[in-house]
Amino acid sequence: SINLLIYLPAAAKKPVPAFVGLNFRGNHSIQNDPGIKLSTAWQRGGKPATEQSRGSASSRWPVDKIVARGYAIATAYYGDIDPDFHDGFKNGVHGLHENIQDRKNDSWGSIAAWAWGLSRALDYLETDSQIDHQRVAVLGHSRLGKTSLWAGASDRRFALVISNNSGCGGAALNRRAFGETVKRINTSFPHWFCDNF
Repeated sequence: SINLLIYLPAAAKKPVPAFVGLNFRGNHSIQNDPGIKLSTAWQRGGKPATEQSRGSASSRWPVDKIVARGYAIATAYYGDIDPDFHDGFKNGVHGLHENIQDRKNDSWGSIAAWAWGLSRALDYLETDSQIDHQRVAVLGHSRLGKTSLWAGASDRRFALVISNNSGCGGAALNRRAFGETVKRINTSFPHWFCDNF
């Protein structure tokens, strides 16, 4: 399951445009709000989410400013969709769609799985009468910047893509020999892309 957290402007009298993106630490990390359920999914470092992690990423999610400007914001934890480590695709959504024992060299990786999850979030937003689903922007930072680019390229329902620091495999040149290179990301993160890449 994907737990989608949505903030809406309270005074909105018609459907509002929205930003949708995945977060790195769980929905509880974007606001110090005890009403947000702590994530029970895989967490970086292998430790469960704690009350102390509540609001730990709030500086990256200016919810109050976004809502005050008349926009909705929707987010889900990327670990709900696929964990961010090389586990042979045993713990995410891949097993629902393919035989993971018989993966092909062009089978989707975690970036594609996370993008698939963003499309499922948009599926839901299309059913919410408070959201103007024709004006939904997908956003992401770093690996989730790569993800937002892939989500926007593979799902034309997204009206806008905002990708921050997406690097190699994202908006940066893939053929350069410094910084984040194809060799480096495939050595460090072999689960992000298909084996052909």
